[in-house]
Amino acid sequence: MNFLSTVSPTSVPAFLLWRARGRTSATTLRLREGLRLQFRPLSRTANDYGLAYEIFVHRFYDCPRAIDRAGVRLIVDLGCNVGFTPLYWAANYDRAEVIAYEPHPAHVAQCKINLKLNRGGARVGLRPVAAGPRAGRLRLSDEGTSSAAVPDTSEGFDVAVEDCLDDLAGRRIDILKIDIEGAEYEIMSDERFARLDARRIVMEWHRLEVGRDGAWCVNRLRSLGFEVEAIFDQGSHGMLWAFRSGAGAR
Repeated sequence: MNFLSTVSPTSVPAFLLWRARGRTSATTLRLREGLRLQFRPLSRTANDYGLAYEIFVHRFYDCPRAIDRAGVRLIVDLGCNVGFTPLYWAANYDRAEVIAYEPHPAHVAQCKINLKLNRGGARVGLRPVAAGPRAGRLRLSDEGTSSAAVPDTSEGFDVAVEDCLDDLAGRRIDILKIDIEGAEYEIMSDERFARLDARRIVMEWHRLEVGRDGAWCVNRLRSLGFEVEAIFDQGSHGMLWAFRSGAGAR
């Protein structure tokens, strides 16, 4: 399967032309499932096509266990980038509220464009902040999909951090998605993470050092009663789904 197979027939000519021209301009495409996505020109800090490929071709966010879609009412997306995952959630879970966090200013601007292109965006609450275990500020690098927290003296952006654990306390979270370029360890280490009522977690982990890697994430989730299923493991990063007992059957 390739990305062309996901594009609506009416958008195929535009997609082929965009590819032929080297992705040097912006284009908006409609997918077969009805979503409209805008792709920015390819650059060091913008690879919207690559993101869309992961979601709509590799289907990494398709739940590997049976799930009652009508019963999914709250999805939290930590690190929503340009908005493709919130739109995926809204399209596939039509009764769900989606809370999406994203601190990178360029990604936030593009996310707003993509949400506006789609009616499903009405159920997405975009929070233009970094998700963390405490409120404050941090320095964020400008590395596109790999933008991460860096020392205060580094080049990048000064962004606000919101205490997501406090925000989400007491709420039932049907799906919690985490893709925050290494910041997952600080959140998952916090004692309040254990008290979150998260039924399913899908996350991309990032290896920082020995002891801060995929094995740490798996062990932490299992210690909290989750069953873990690996999606892939590239050594430097990987992806997994985790399920609380009773949150989904094969």
